[in-house]
Amino acid sequence: MKCLPASLIMISASITFLACGGGGGGNSTPAGSTQSTAGIWTGTSTNGSNSLTFIGLCDSQGNFRSSSSDNSVDVGQLTVTGATFAGTGEIYNPAAVSSITFSNGIITTGTSISGQWSGGGESGALSATFNQLYNRPVTLASLAGSYVGVFTDGTSGSLTLQADGTYTSNPVGSFSGSVTLPDTSRNLFSVTYTNLGSNETLSGLGFWADSQVTSPLTANTFFVQVTNASYGVAAVLVKQ
Repeated sequence: MKCLPASLIMISASITFLACGGGGGGNSTPAGSTQSTAGIWTGTSTNGSNSLTFIGLCDSQGNFRSSSSDNSVDVGQLTVTGATFAGTGEIYNPAAVSSITFSNGIITTGTSISGQWSGGGESGALSATFNQLYNRPVTLASLAGSYVGVFTDGTSGSLTLQADGTYTSNPVGSFSGSVTLPDTSRNLFSVTYTNLGSNETLSGLGFWADSQVTSPLTANTFFVQVTNASYGVAAVLVKQ
C-alpha cells in the first residue's frame, strides 16, 4: 500500500453496500434456514437516476467493506434473520464520515442480495451477485511477490509481500502491515496497514483475483479495502 497522510480524505461520496451475515458463504442453503452473505460480491447501488458499481467483501461474522466506482469506501455490520438482513455502517465522504442504515434486505446464500439503504440525506436500492472467487483455494504463499497499486485517492504506490503475509513499502520506510487467511477454504484475507510516519493503523479485508477472472475484476490482482475510525481506502494491487 501507499503512505497515507493523516489528513487523507476520500474523493467523493457514495452509498454502496455489502451485506454480511453469519455462517460461511458460497453454498446453497435450504429454504427457511438462516442465509449467509459472506463472500465476494459485485453489484450496483442506485439513487434515483444515479447508479454506482461496487465490489464488496464480508466475513462470516458479518463485517463488511465495499468500494465503489466513485472511489469511496464503506464499512459496517449486518444482522441476519432467516433470509433477511438489516444493519448499520459508515460511508467515508470527502469531508466527513456519514452514517448509513440498511433495511428490507433479502439474501440467497451464494447467489444474490438486495435491499434498501438510507444515509447522508439520501436513500436508494442495492443489489449484488455472488462471485465464485470466494470458493477458490488460496494461500498466503500464493500472494507473495511485488505489487504496484492504484488507490482510491488517485495516487499509486508499490509494496513487497512475503510468503508469511508481512509486507513493506517499496522503498522500505513508508508503511508496513500484514495479511492473514482466517479460513483456508475461503478466498478472503484479513489485512492490516500502518502508516509509519503517523503511526495510524487501518484494518479490513482483501481477496486474490486469479488469471480466470472477468470484468469488473482485474486478473492477478490483490484487492484490498481497509478503514479506521477516521477514513477508509481501497487499493487494486497488481502483481508484477
